[in-house]
Amino acid sequence: MLIEVKPSNSQLASQRLPDLLSVRELFANTRSKWGFAPSFDGEWLAWWGTKFGKICIYLGKLGPSGTLKVSARIGGAQHFFWPKLHSKLSVIRDNRLWQIDPVRPARGNWIDITPRGFQSWLILAEAKRSNGLQVIVSPDRNPAAPDLYATKPDGSGKILVERNDGSTLSCVLDHNNVPVVRIDRIDEEYCAYFYRASQSEPWREFARVHTDDTLTIHVALKSGLFQALSNRGRDRTALVMIDPTNGVESVVLEHSSVDITEIHQFSSGSEADLAVIHDGFPEYVGLTDRGRCFTSLLSGLGERLHAEPIGFSADGRFATVSVSADGCPYDVYLFDLVATTARKISQNALNKRRGAFSRTRPIAFPARDGLSIPGLLTLPPNIKPERLPAVVLVHGGPAGRDLYQFDRDKQLLSSRGYIVLSVNFRGSTGYGKRFQAAGYREFGRAMHNDIADAAKWLVEQGMADPGAIGVMGGSYGGYQAAFAMVRDPDVFQSAIVEYAATDLKYQMENNPSAWGLNLAPLQRYFGKLTNPEDVTALVERSPITHADRIRGSVLITAGKLDLVVGFEQSEALERALKSSGKDVTAIYFEKEGHGYSRWQTNVIRARAIEEFLARTLGGRCERFDIISRVAKWSGG
Repeated sequence: MLIEVKPSNSQLASQRLPDLLSVRELFANTRSKWGFAPSFDGEWLAWWGTKFGKICIYLGKLGPSGTLKVSARIGGAQHFFWPKLHSKLSVIRDNRLWQIDPVRPARGNWIDITPRGFQSWLILAEAKRSNGLQVIVSPDRNPAAPDLYATKPDGSGKILVERNDGSTLSCVLDHNNVPVVRIDRIDEEYCAYFYRASQSEPWREFARVHTDDTLTIHVALKSGLFQALSNRGRDRTALVMIDPTNGVESVVLEHSSVDITEIHQFSSGSEADLAVIHDGFPEYVGLTDRGRCFTSLLSGLGERLHAEPIGFSADGRFATVSVSADGCPYDVYLFDLVATTARKISQNALNKRRGAFSRTRPIAFPARDGLSIPGLLTLPPNIKPERLPAVVLVHGGPAGRDLYQFDRDKQLLSSRGYIVLSVNFRGSTGYGKRFQAAGYREFGRAMHNDIADAAKWLVEQGMADPGAIGVMGGSYGGYQAAFAMVRDPDVFQSAIVEYAATDLKYQMENNPSAWGLNLAPLQRYFGKLTNPEDVTALVERSPITHADRIRGSVLITAGKLDLVVGFEQSEALERALKSSGKDVTAIYFEKEGHGYSRWQTNVIRARAIEEFLARTLGGRCERFDIISRVAKWSGG
């Protein structure tokens, strides 16, 4: 049983409280398994797990009783995948790509199949035949305009397929790995889509798409048609078929309230088998026979599900699927879409405490100008939701959104007695072009108002204590959290500011060079450095400009390997706050970048968050957990 610090919030202190979920359970569970993927024929499985505190890959098979039988363990790897042609695992380790036979997995039997002649590379498409070629994307010549190459599956035989002239954003390949679509940035406002039926033909433009529009081609079918996600001529993105000879679209699936943004192909080159509609609770729509089989199997696993297809066998028969039922941690299933069976292959160890987890539900609230703002509300389990401390979560981007799914941060916060409201403020994606455009150039203004209005809504509903509300976010969400302490110190008492852009002019001057051809969408939100009025707005609406006006308490975290938002911005805000005598705590992680992945980081961060919020908002907190000391000792 955990020993906890008694909460200072009067509502929490007056109630009989359920047991806490420990930081160790949530962020350093040694029994966790994830990322299951089947081999091309479904015979083998590979997955991630831990051994002696180190993350490693496991190889194995399902026994007759359904239990996993481990045949090998591979440490020190960064990534793995199963090729589509054979059951030999591909593993990236020590910046090399290795082929590992699960039957003979000893280190001496590994084969180096790293693409030769590259400094940086990404496999865009695997070879379709054993004597075929794989397609490689490499930014070696120009990070902002990568070129297209081909090599043999063993990594040899490098040849140039398409040299980027500096304007090409991406290409789409056909079923023979031949580029048949080329997408070029032609100016700040438009992209041109070009088509050719074969490499012997010239490129011909078939569509011109404005920066505010979406056209994402997912597959070039053997019929000659393309399947894509598009909002050309409509407010919301739909799944469509496109005839490249004339650019005409026909709608396959659309929704009246939200964009269609998630589709899954169960095998390479096929039409989309499954679409997921994110309108509050996810809705799963089968588009083919095997897609409908998938949704039928899924429907038998519980209510209010979030499912993540992890991997598929080459023929699409077998699928590994992570399933969270009613907000609980993910269990993993193996779907056989021919035999129509679903076998649980891994049960999350945390699900033994299902009653300790919070439930999340979609909500909407009116902003001060009447716009309906969607969000996700998570209430503490088994605690009366009246005048409790609360935390408003702000997603990054700002071109992004929060989705219904199991979320360890929300579970940590709600277990500590906080009401958690995640806000999909105006400017978020997924709700149509008009909703997204409502956020353009509204950073620090209407977009920020939505965050403050979320907190006020919680108070109006009687759920939140108006004197104990915090705001928390990473990246752009970290910017919003910091600026909240400038704009609305009467609404928010504390802020958690993570890997945040705190100086927007500096950020726009130092965006990653690889974004060179994709700056137009960002400029929609923040303006252009060539426009003096935009530059003035960037300065005036930056937290660093008004550090002396910040009230309340601030916790800053950042990774020192961050190549997107340099941690120097966090350091500058910390210095400015300290020089003004503000209450600020800062933690910097030596081995993290833009977002955190190491378990040691997650443990140290979680302990810092619960202690900070307990001090500033009055929630619950573990008194001591040895795991935090282990995390620091082992390289946190």
